[in-house]
Amino acid sequence: MSWPAGFDARLAPSGAAAPPLVSPYSNPACRPWTASEDALLGRLPDEELGERLNRTLAAVKVRRFELHIAKLNSRKRPWLPERDRLLGTMSNEEVARRTGRSRSTVRRRRRALGMGRSE
Repeated sequence: MSWPAGFDARLAPSGAAAPPLVSPYSNPACRPWTASEDALLGRLPDEELGERLNRTLAAVKVRRFELHIAKLNSRKRPWLPERDRLLGTMSNEEVARRTGRSRSTVRRRRRALGMGRSE
């Protein structure tokens, strides 16, 4: 008779069979994420992806957050490298006009990248 690790056999009734081992993969929330599942994050609505992958909505949201992937149709657009390169070459106002972002968003991005104030 084999008892799971951490189980105190003295608490089991006399002659009882060992309880079945529970696989960590039996619960979809504990199943490791695959590269193909990660690739779908942010490409489908979280609710739809959760149903498709047999994962909870919370699990999908947490994984997307851990990988810094924006939500599909998020109002918060990612900064592209070519837009980042504009930051050091012109004023915040001009970058805002060219990128369609507000001046405060441009200012926050410049600070996040460790750039000084715009001239």
